[in-house]
This record gives sequence, structure tokens and C-alpha cells, in this order.
Amino acid sequence: MNEWIIGLIGLVASITGILAFFGISAFNQFWEYRRVSASSKHKTSASSKHKSKDNSCEALAGKLLRWFMFSIVLSLLPLAMKIISLLARDYEFSWGSIVSHGELLIIAITMCTTAIAELFCSGAEYKLRKLFAGSLTISVLIIASGSFSDISVAFELSQSEKLNATTIFVQQLVLFTTSFFLGVYCIFLSET
Repeated sequence: MNEWIIGLIGLVASITGILAFFGISAFNQFWEYRRVSASSKHKTSASSKHKSKDNSCEALAGKLLRWFMFSIVLSLLPLAMKIISLLARDYEFSWGSIVSHGELLIIAITMCTTAIAELFCSGAEYKLRKLFAGSLTISVLIIASGSFSDISVAFELSQSEKLNATTIFVQQLVLFTTSFFLGVYCIFLSET
């Protein structure tokens, strides 16, 4: 049981560290933007190009932060609450059993849809890259949706004993990780 508590503390510390990194980065970019905008009032139009470049970096960081917070962190809260509830009841569980109903697939679907929305609302530059990234992300979205549907139907029909928990866990982890990296790439492309 102690290893679960240590694992949970590690997970909370990791999430806190990531949030602190993004928060400090956003704070620094905000102050840099204010400094550049205040000093650009007295400079020529050459400095306005520098300012727009800073604005695009700030916009990219803001998009990534919003995507990360609303598509990942807030989506993981129900899983965190499930783990805390199980720990409070001294229930012995495995990580595979925590996501045995396809919970990570729902989060992967959320990441994909948010990233695709950002990509489709972007400009016409880098059309082939955006088409490739969007197609891959939609493919992962379809696979994750089909997998979640299959798992849900198996539990609904009381055929869950025919499912291999390890296979489901690995499949969810692969789709979650793939969705994360494709999401970051789509957000990056949406700002170029």
C-alpha cells in the first residue's frame, strides 16, 4: 500500500512541477511582452516586427497552456479522485484496473478534438503539414473512439472477463501518448 501512496505523491509532484513550469513561463512571457510593448512606443517600425514575433510566441505558449490545462489536467481529475477514493478505502488496485473501462481513451479523444479544432481554425500556411497532422489526429480519434466503444459494450454485455486488462491498459497508454504528441504538434502548426 505504501508504494501506491508514494506513486500518488510522485504523480501530484510531477503535475505540480509541470504547472509551475508553465505558470512561470507564461508569467515571464507576459512581463517580456509588457517590456517590449512599453519600449516600442518610441522606436521605429523595425521594432514592431520584433513585437509581432513576441506576440506569436506568447500566443503559442498560451494555446499550449490552455490545451494542456483544459484537455489534459482537468480531464485527469476524475481519475485522480478515483485513486484517492480507492486509497481512502484501503482497496488494493493496479494501474490497469484504474483505467479498465477506457478512461484514458476519453482523455485522448478530448486532446485530439481540441487540437484538431485549433488546427482547422489556423491559416493556410503549411497546408501539407497541417493536412498530414490533422489526418493522423483524426485517425487516432477514430481508433480511440472505436476502442472505447468496444470496451463499453463488453462491460455492458457483462463480457468483461473476455477482455485482457494488460492489453487494454497498454492500448490506452499508447493512444494517450500518441494523442498528446499529435496535439502538441497540431497546436504548434496552428500558430505558424
